[in-house]
Amino acid sequence: MTIKIHDKHPKTYVILGAPGTATSLISKALEEQGIDMGNTKGYGRTKFYENKEFEDLNKEIIEAAKKLEGTKDLPSEESIMAVDFEDKIKKIIKKHKGEFWGWKDPKNSLTLKKFLPHLEGDVYLICCFRKPYHLLHMYNWYRNRTRKENRGIMNTNNRSIISIIKEFCKL
Repeated sequence: MTIKIHDKHPKTYVILGAPGTATSLISKALEEQGIDMGNTKGYGRTKFYENKEFEDLNKEIIEAAKKLEGTKDLPSEESIMAVDFEDKIKKIIKKHKGEFWGWKDPKNSLTLKKFLPHLEGDVYLICCFRKPYHLLHMYNWYRNRTRKENRGIMNTNNRSIISIIKEFCKL
């Protein structure tokens, strides 16, 4: 599902989806079509076609929001929006922005609302979902968490993406 937000240049492609929802496949396909998706060659065992700089910034935002809440769990949207990362967000966007560009990081579903006000031109959100049963089965297979924890993470990601879709599809 692709959602078009603006109708101006440059064209920015942001991929949203929980881990295991084919976001790497989409990022690789966009890269192969000439869209600069950043550091997308893959690194490590499980990090595929993600822009490491956006990934690191998203981690930093989430950790600051956790600290603000005093929790080890995923922070609320309110806490994520409350932490000040505007200068870093502007800097990373300026560094990577091109005529056709974008990025992918599973944490985008939690942090994207902080980035959207700083994106210029025509923004496309590419949202990836997968049947929950199969996603949970995959998470339980290789993640060191309980089924309940995995379900909570999956539901939080999906709710965040749906919230973004609802908010930005309003005419």
